[in-house]
Amino acid sequence: MLSMDGLGQKLMRGSGAVLLFKVGGALAGYGFAWQVAAAGGAAAYGRFEWAVTVLMVAAMVGRLGLDGAAVQLIAGWEAQGLRARVAPFFRWGSGVVVAVSGAIGAAMYLALEAPEGWGWGWAGLCLGVPLFAWTGWLAEVLRGQHRMVPFSLLQQGTVVGGAWLLFAGLPAVDLPPAEWALFAFLAAGALLGAGGWWALRRQREAAAVPADPREAAAEPGGWPGWRAAGVGDIAGPMWMSGVAFLAMSSTDTLLLEAWESDAGVGVYRLALRLAAFITFTQFAINAMATPMFRALHVRGDRADLQRLLGQISTANLLLSTPILLVLLLFPDPLLALFGEEFAAPEVRGLLAVLGVAQWINANCGPVLNLMNMTGLQRAANRVILATAVLNLLLNLWWIPRWGLQGAAWATAVSTVVWNGVSVVWIRKNLGVWTILGWAGRGR
Repeated sequence: MLSMDGLGQKLMRGSGAVLLFKVGGALAGYGFAWQVAAAGGAAAYGRFEWAVTVLMVAAMVGRLGLDGAAVQLIAGWEAQGLRARVAPFFRWGSGVVVAVSGAIGAAMYLALEAPEGWGWGWAGLCLGVPLFAWTGWLAEVLRGQHRMVPFSLLQQGTVVGGAWLLFAGLPAVDLPPAEWALFAFLAAGALLGAGGWWALRRQREAAAVPADPREAAAEPGGWPGWRAAGVGDIAGPMWMSGVAFLAMSSTDTLLLEAWESDAGVGVYRLALRLAAFITFTQFAINAMATPMFRALHVRGDRADLQRLLGQISTANLLLSTPILLVLLLFPDPLLALFGEEFAAPEVRGLLAVLGVAQWINANCGPVLNLMNMTGLQRAANRVILATAVLNLLLNLWWIPRWGLQGAAWATAVSTVVWNGVSVVWIRKNLGVWTILGWAGRGR
């Protein structure tokens, strides 16, 4: 068993790897945004971001919550020495995810009319649903095994970075910039997905002969089946939470398309992307900490869990605050990099509102990850579903009145609500705080 110092060192090493890829992918993503905007203006970038939003929502639905269940189950099996279950679970889950998401993509293509101005891009988007459903599932399987480098390669920011390289490096084609950007995104996802599968296969081959013979005997039956493993009880609430959370994260973009121009959507998405940089360190730390939460919970190490949360809250505050200050104090130079359309005074206001909300998000701690890994996934589900409804109502109320500012405030209020409610729920049910000053202090 690792000591607390060992856990902290493991957390920092794994988080550092994720952060490196996350920051690199983000910088490349900003380069990609600049290039798409240069090729077709804010409207082209808005159309591309809308397409990716639809794609990610459909892929999330197609994973049925199995990606979240994979982290909890695999991390628990690893802690219990039941690694023989992982490979058959991965094969079973892959079949389910590909079949369901493929049916969703086909239904979208056959039943829905392509948006105005989209040609081959709509077919590509529908074909991409099973691709990104499977890569998302694969990423969480890798995370459950603490394989943080291949996990990082399969994140959306890294895929956007790969898309930028393809968009910039391949010869020009006779397609609108938004569609060409989408095809580059799909190609990058396919290439990185193949790399992630290769990494998982190498891991499975290396673990084919257990170092400890008792490990092989510990699970003679291998995968016990989804019912016996309780996959449905875990995946169901996580699926509902994941779909609701992604819907909540996408509602502003999807509804803005009804009241604003493509250029307005592009401006808003850029402000949202810049504000999200505040949570990059939180994402990196959470990516590594999530399976650690499960292992500590399975072993009943509440004291170590409390101290780990204290380390996380300190790191979040120290790393997120400077980024917020840069966004608040120097917005004009950042926005001017992307063109005159993005440098309007209104965009500075968007950046401030969204930036403060993301800072609060970062400093409330890994609340949803912690709840999902400690058996509180149904509670997390209720929190997110309720907040998603609130977010939808606020967007429907405020966007027609205040446009982009209305969407930003709806997103900010919803972010503060679900974080605040989750912090209190965790304190009540787990006896720990996740925010600085209280984190690590249990009852």
